[in-house]
Amino acid sequence: MGRVTLDPSGIARQPQTDPALQELETAMLRKEIISGTFIDMKNEGGAEKTLCYIKYKSQKICVPIYEMGINFDQHNNVNHMENEWVRRNQIANSMLGCEVDVLIKQIRTDEKTGVMMIGGSREEAMRKQRYKHFFSRDPIINDEVDEVEVRVISVAKQSIRVELFGVEQIIRMTDLCWTWIYDVRKKFHVGDVIWVKIKNRELDFENRTVKLELSHKELFEDTASKAIMNLKENQSCCVGTITRITDGTYWPVFIGLENGANVVSYRTRIKEVPNEGDMVKVLIKYISYDQGSANGTIVGIVQRKEEE
Repeated sequence: MGRVTLDPSGIARQPQTDPALQELETAMLRKEIISGTFIDMKNEGGAEKTLCYIKYKSQKICVPIYEMGINFDQHNNVNHMENEWVRRNQIANSMLGCEVDVLIKQIRTDEKTGVMMIGGSREEAMRKQRYKHFFSRDPIINDEVDEVEVRVISVAKQSIRVELFGVEQIIRMTDLCWTWIYDVRKKFHVGDVIWVKIKNRELDFENRTVKLELSHKELFEDTASKAIMNLKENQSCCVGTITRITDGTYWPVFIGLENGANVVSYRTRIKEVPNEGDMVKVLIKYISYDQGSANGTIVGIVQRKEEE
């Protein structure tokens, strides 16, 4: 058997189009969602004009900041448009490296530079995901589903921001780990995919918005309450790390002990002022075995927190 080329020279033609670009063109025509990695941001003259770049194989997709679908609690935010866009830029910057969904809106060649331009919208992709998984006639995330995989898209000291099927939600440290920790960034990272339990859901069918209450720790055994069973009042002197200090009349200090238990301290016997992140020694004064809680008194500082 033989082969015949279109070219009389016998040289076979090579594909001129990048396969990744072909995939994006097909996704645009079919209005299919594609997933890529958020790799870069460029400011084009104002916080509201920032461009975000999503990498899909060999191609870059440009998504304006206003198409990134970034929402946040504005109750504590000054009612000024500039601050709102600055905050959106801060959140987007913390998301660099995460996986996001995008709908391709346009593919064209810039007349001046000749560079291929691919534009997309994360917000529209999120809206489509929410409809498919929560609001369609046969939603994938129904009342029978209580455990789902989520993407970790941003990590702070005491919380993580996750995204699942077009819904962004913040999970606090107290819902991430049974034993309190000072810095969740040592355990969770942008780009991680973790399992969570859906504790509660609120669906707004009119505005097509979803609010979820999620927990990662409830997928595992309550090790903190189990560790408290090994403590004794006025006898146990334990070492732990201060995870949070609340300003108030009673000065509550929250401490995660090395043995896995959690302790709240309302007083100290030392002159030095303890800070969040410090490793301290705590004398256990009161234990509620039924509720799995304990109170104690700080009696010494073992090690100061390392400067960041």
